[in-house]
Amino acid sequence: MADSVMGRLRMSCRTLSVITGLFVSAVFILAGIAKLDDPTDAIAFVTKGLNLPVAAARLIVPMFAVAELFVAGWLAFDCGRSSLPGWISLGLVALLAGLLVSIAEMHPQSDWTCGCFGSLQAPWGGRSLRSQLDVNLVLALTLLIHLASLRSTQRQGDKAGKARSLRASHETPTILPT
Repeated sequence: MADSVMGRLRMSCRTLSVITGLFVSAVFILAGIAKLDDPTDAIAFVTKGLNLPVAAARLIVPMFAVAELFVAGWLAFDCGRSSLPGWISLGLVALLAGLLVSIAEMHPQSDWTCGCFGSLQAPWGGRSLRSQLDVNLVLALTLLIHLASLRSTQRQGDKAGKARSLRASHETPTILPT
């Protein structure tokens, strides 16, 4: 009976890990493709916010988009088997959120959009930096749930494996020498 309860709990944690990983992957894919399709707001944001030349911003924005697509693919295809894509995704979200906060602090009177979702920016996350920070907060919390459920799944798997090996050692007949 304990095995069936542990099995169901492990399955629900694994399901939660897969769902949260796929959610974050979908958001990264949406942002990456939209940014590649319409990078004008993101290029303007990087140019004005970081005081970089337009040529540099035209290199940085596609690199962020490709990084989002790469991490999204890794997180989606991993499907909860390893925590490394989740940690890298959390690092990417933290990097982008830090960039947003630092630019918002350097330019408090700006009404810019970061362009993270290209032409989908207004319907997806609003046009303000604050609304984009809210999106990043949701992604960070989702990734923390993903990592916690993945860790719980791995721990439960370890406990179930130990319990099986203990039962097997007690059930194994011993042959005594005569």
